[in-house]
Amino acid sequence: HTWQPLGPDGEAVVDEGEEPSGVIPVVDTGWTSVKERKLVRLVQKENAKGRPCLVYAWNTGRQYRIDQRLERLLNQAGVKTLNASRLSARKIQQRILASAYEGVQAVLVNPRRVGTGTNLVNLPTIIFYQPVWSVYTAAQAASRAHRPTQTRDVRVYWMISTASVEEVILAKIIEKMVVSEYVAGGDTDGYAAVMDAVGHAETFEE
Repeated sequence: HTWQPLGPDGEAVVDEGEEPSGVIPVVDTGWTSVKERKLVRLVQKENAKGRPCLVYAWNTGRQYRIDQRLERLLNQAGVKTLNASRLSARKIQQRILASAYEGVQAVLVNPRRVGTGTNLVNLPTIIFYQPVWSVYTAAQAASRAHRPTQTRDVRVYWMISTASVEEVILAKIIEKMVVSEYVAGGDTDGYAAVMDAVGHAETFEE
């Protein structure tokens, strides 16, 4: 990894006229993680079936732009990618829907930017590259392709690194979703399978 110094305000120190590329540590552009490689393969697999992908990543701020890194990796792998993380809320849906006619195979966006009412039926595969703490945000983001005009099966993937804090975050989200489903009288079988996969099956035994 490369290292980049921080100034007294916590921002990365860069030369005048340049944009900060991140905070310490900044991941070397020549190195890729197992999770990144799995994301690329998953997107390529879905694309091969004619399924464009909506990829959610929430580290899209000024200091560490994981969306830019994923955009570069996907484009390098031959996946035509639109990074919508910096678009205004009112332009996101219009721009993403237009991308369907431009041959875009993957769209990167922060899940908090596609709230209630956003219709993204042209992206039937949804991938959470990073888990989110908010159940409301997760539920809203996961339902963007579940619209009355949807004609294809919608697939939702959560990419979780084993033995990491991501497992804890996902387990907490699922626990809260299960409570909501129990109150509403919904089916929790799918949630039970996820909890078992991340080692939190005891939630359904309590």
